[in-house]
Amino acid sequence: MSTEKPSVAIIGAGVGGLSVAAVLHKAGFNQATVTVYERDPDRDARAHLGSCLDLHTESGIAAMKAAGLEKEFRAASRPEGEAMIITNKTGVPLWEETGKEGSSGRPEIDRTVLRNILLDALPADTVKWDHHLVSITPAENGTHHLEFSNGFKTTCTLLVGADGARSKVRPLLSSAVPTYAGVTGAEISLAPGSAPDLAEKVGKGGRMALDDGKSLLSQYNGDGRVRTYAWFKHPTPDAFGVPEGAPFDPEDVLRRLEARYADWAPPLRGLIGAADRSAVYLRPLFLLPPEHDWAHRKGVTLLGDAANLMSPFAGEGANTAMRSGKELAEALVWAKTVEQWDFNVQRYERDRFRYASGHAKESAKNLEMAYQDDAAEQFVAFFKQFSTLSGQIWYMLGEARKRIFGV
Repeated sequence: MSTEKPSVAIIGAGVGGLSVAAVLHKAGFNQATVTVYERDPDRDARAHLGSCLDLHTESGIAAMKAAGLEKEFRAASRPEGEAMIITNKTGVPLWEETGKEGSSGRPEIDRTVLRNILLDALPADTVKWDHHLVSITPAENGTHHLEFSNGFKTTCTLLVGADGARSKVRPLLSSAVPTYAGVTGAEISLAPGSAPDLAEKVGKGGRMALDDGKSLLSQYNGDGRVRTYAWFKHPTPDAFGVPEGAPFDPEDVLRRLEARYADWAPPLRGLIGAADRSAVYLRPLFLLPPEHDWAHRKGVTLLGDAANLMSPFAGEGANTAMRSGKELAEALVWAKTVEQWDFNVQRYERDRFRYASGHAKESAKNLEMAYQDDAAEQFVAFFKQFSTLSGQIWYMLGEARKRIFGV
């Protein structure tokens, strides 16, 4: 069986998979049909999920430029979201960055808003919602037969696994599976306007409260919701007595969190007590090895969490996914024929490993630092490096290196 026209099947409508489709669309790519298959029933299925993202010049912003969407991104981003407060469990600020006029050059944007910008840039029939991939069968000449839970079947010339941590595509290329990082917890949030006194202490950016192997990492979202990740060291991911993926009682989760943070300052504990009961999610952290790679195989590749699942402690996960999406799309556009895809995809994979492994190592190092007993003080010392003239010079040199060499 073969397709009448070559086709690119992108599994997963996250920011990485959508970056592939958006850059291809902007480039007028017509060598093949391009379809994104997403298991969510519609674009609003995860309206309350996901943190803010700070897009980086050499990765996320570069992808938006390549997709012709930088103007839309700038209009929706929040430079004031770069503000940051660091405290320990007393709640007393040890470090404050105002984020005035976007001082770091990495403006924040809500993940949902960013995703919608990418979705709106695509023809309406590009994304197929309610398509949960259940089986992949390799076929002739590198093609793959795909079957979805709704009964739909198709065959693709190139299969792109942008389907996250539990990727169905990854096993075609790699035996690696995500392993527990030793840190678990829950995502909670204050509904917009529900606790203005608590929201005011977070500010318009973020607040990192770190102490005793625990954290409350809060972010102000563009819609007024204040999202907090309550993470802590624990020997197993099921700290709430619930197997992964099983139903749970939000009230029980919040009670357990309140007990775990009982000696933290009231304004910090208040984030738990006042949390929106309809928006509680368990969030154990899993990682792939920082140097995860695979032997190239014709007709299939990976990007994003499917390729390089990392902790959020370097702000590089979504950025790496978007950069990978951009570079994979450009690899296809630059190929003059479908026969040249394979060579260009191999080149994309080599380049991806070079920068993604570096970012994954950085995030792993920062994750370890975040759950030391004196984590707040360590992070303050880290940020102070860049408050001096020499630190700023080193920072600018590092940014220049990223733009030139990609790492």
